[in-house]
Amino acid sequence: MKTASALLLGLMLPAAPLLALDQIHLQNGTVREGKITGIEQNSFRLSLPPPLPGQPAPTTTIPRADVTKIVFDPDPVLEAMAKNISLSSMASARVRWEALAPLLAMPESRAAQAGSILGEILLLSPDRARHEEALTIYQRIETDAWNPTDREAAKRGRLRAMLRL
Repeated sequence: MKTASALLLGLMLPAAPLLALDQIHLQNGTVREGKITGIEQNSFRLSLPPPLPGQPAPTTTIPRADVTKIVFDPDPVLEAMAKNISLSSMASARVRWEALAPLLAMPESRAAQAGSILGEILLLSPDRARHEEALTIYQRIETDAWNPTDREAAKRGRLRAMLRL
């Protein structure tokens, strides 16, 4: 069953950007929809829906100063991972955390959820290095997450990691 769930996650991960559209609200009142694929110090990279099916998705860069808010679309990959915390989904969870981690301080981002899921998976491992990695992730969430609830959950995760160590 766990292998089937991990396979399902692996299949969903590449398709996830095609399913979810984030909305970037701009100062001039317009809204750009697409998938945030990168974050730089002064800008966001947004992958737009392809003009025609089968064509490559164009990307655009949006300066941070032009953004009033971002509405993140639901993330089915994270939802599936949260329901099945297992060592077999560690690779998928790591990819998701690495993709979302730069958005940790952004309101409404799901980066803290991704990090917490990876932390829980890492704590299932008997490997001390994995416990240390979980501790580092929880410390980062506790320090940088935008949501106080996520910071509190990370504090509890950090304590669990410390106990494992």
